[in-house]
Amino acid sequence: CDMIRAVKSITYGAEEQKAMKSETMHIRLGVHTGPAYAGVVGRKCPRYCFFGDTVNTASRMESNGSPMCVHMSKPFYDNLQNYVNNGYLEDFRGK
Repeated sequence: CDMIRAVKSITYGAEEQKAMKSETMHIRLGVHTGPAYAGVVGRKCPRYCFFGDTVNTASRMESNGSPMCVHMSKPFYDNLQNYVNNGYLEDFRGK
């Protein structure tokens, strides 16, 4: 999967490593599969935004998730199986 390879390829320079030496980074991810809409919003300070129930579902999964975990919906998980070998620890929760 391209996203997994991209995350694994992230490296930090000496300056960033020095700044982060005493801190630990904890990330949370929420992912869902489905329709979404995107567009530029605003005139004074335009921004590129995503809209739709898919985006809202992923956002709720991320905000209610645990650090250092990827929270994914069942539709995303099913779709992911087409692209990667099952080498991940899964803990099914919810519906």
